Formats: sequence, structure tokens, C-alpha cells
Amino acid sequence: MTPTQYFRTQRLLLAKALLTDTQLPVLQVAQLAGFGSVGRFHHHFQAHYRLSPARFRRAAGRTDGTLRFRLAYRPPFDWEGLLGYLSRRCIDGIDSVADWRYRRTVALHDDKGDLHEGWLIVAKVESDYVLELTLSGSLAAVIPECLARVRAMFDLDADPERINGVLAELSADCPGQRVPGTWDGFELTARAVLGQLVSVRAATTLAGRVAALHEVAAALVAGRLDLAHGADPTLARETLTKIRGIGDWTFNYIAMRALGWPDAFPAGDLGVRKALGGAAHRAAEAKAERWRPWRAYAVLHLWRTLQ
Repeated sequence: MTPTQYFRTQRLLLAKALLTDTQLPVLQVAQLAGFGSVGRFHHHFQAHYRLSPARFRRAAGRTDGTLRFRLAYRPPFDWEGLLGYLSRRCIDGIDSVADWRYRRTVALHDDKGDLHEGWLIVAKVESDYVLELTLSGSLAAVIPECLARVRAMFDLDADPERINGVLAELSADCPGQRVPGTWDGFELTARAVLGQLVSVRAATTLAGRVAALHEVAAALVAGRLDLAHGADPTLARETLTKIRGIGDWTFNYIAMRALGWPDAFPAGDLGVRKALGGAAHRAAEAKAERWRPWRAYAVLHLWRTLQ
């Protein structure tokens, strides 16, 4: 199919999910799904599903007010490993892992600047290659943004066959490895900067890290820095490494999880170097050359060998 047909199909699939799993007005469904007008939405929906949006919704029945979506991925998928990674980094009052589900609070602004607060739950559906995402009804106005962030956070667009073809024996015992993303780029950057040192000297450096975070925040507000999933890592590196206190390890960690850069490689990471037999920084970089352009996945496999 042509690119136009592909994107129209994706918009129709989102509209179908909104009609099935929410009670949003048809006008809002059309807008959230990316159709320029209700008339155009009705035309394409009728042509594709042989039903009007209203008749389709009546056939689907009502819901309990929550919003549910099924997000597909390419198998294999190491759900246990990904949840384990996230669970060790959960923050009280923000996110948690329990009963094989990930939960977190959410606050997003819509295109008009209005704030929408709520919660989400992500669970794996065992009978199919999908994750089930449940959103609180209060997030209806920001559904597309929520879907995009969850896909990035759980690395659902990864192609394991291509990745494992390059990593070879490194990924043989865990071919479903994913690189954990993040809900928010600044949240992840704050954690990375504050967690750079894990020694008794950490407390004395905290003030300097807060100052570095202030510079990061200022760069974000001024538009000089983009920490969204898919942002240009070259531009992010240039901006971040100019900030005192942010070096190569911090940038690559941010690039892995916030930017979703599949070739990020923190060569100076102690765990990476230990997994590579105690290699020095440059030696670690040299050994990792064979894993391009999937070095971020290689990092997760190297860390896994130390657990």
C-alpha cells in the first residue's frame, strides 16, 4: 500500500479502538484519530468497515469508562526481564510493578495547553503478541500521546530478528531483550544526573547535579534541547555534554532510554566494562563495534550477564 493508505489505515484502527473502548463523542474520535473533518472520517470509516461510526459503536456495546488498547509487538518479548528492570527503578507515588503489571501516574498537556492527569496500567496478553494498555478516562484528550509514549517506553517497535542477527551469540539465551524506554525524557534525565555516582561522595555532589539539572531544564524550555523519543542524538549530545557535570555515560544512558537511540553505548560504564572482561573505555568501544547499529541492546545483554 502507499504511505497515504498506510497512515489512513492506522488512523482508522485508532478510531475503531476509541469507538469500541470509550464513550467519546464521534467528533472527538475523529479529531484524536487525525481526520481533518467528521465528514471525511465518516466517509473513510464507512468505506473500510461497511458501518457508520455510530452503528459500529452500538454493536460494540458500552464500557466502564476506562480506555483500553492492544499494542502489538514482534516476538519474542522478554516481559519478565523488562518488568524486572523497571521494578528496580520505580519511585513511590509515581510508578510500580505488581502482579506482572506496570502502573504509573500520568500528567500531560494537550494541544491547547490544558493539563490532563490520570493513570495507566500495562499488562502482557499471553494468548497474543500484544500488550494491553488501560488508561483512566481522564486521559481521553491525550490518547495519541499516551499510545506513542507507551510504545516507546516498552520498545514495541523493535525488530528482534534484525537485532539478534547482528548480536549473534550475545543474545542467544535471551532473544526477546528490549531496551527500556521512559515515560518522560526529563524525568529520565533527572534520574541519570542524580544517579551518576554511587559512592559515599554522592551526597557532596548532589548540589552540583541539581545545578546541572537546572541547565537541562533551561535548555528544554528555551528549545535548545529535545529529549523526546526519536530526537536527534547528535544534537542532544552537543547540548548535554556542554553542561558541566554531564559526560559521556550520562548522555549515552539518556540516549538509550529517553531518545530511543538503538546504537547508544556507554563504553565507560563499569558494568559494561566488567562484562567485557575488565576492558578499558577504548577497548570496550572497540569490542562493541561488531554490534552496530544495535549496541544499546548489547548493553542490556551485558548488564544481564552480571545479575
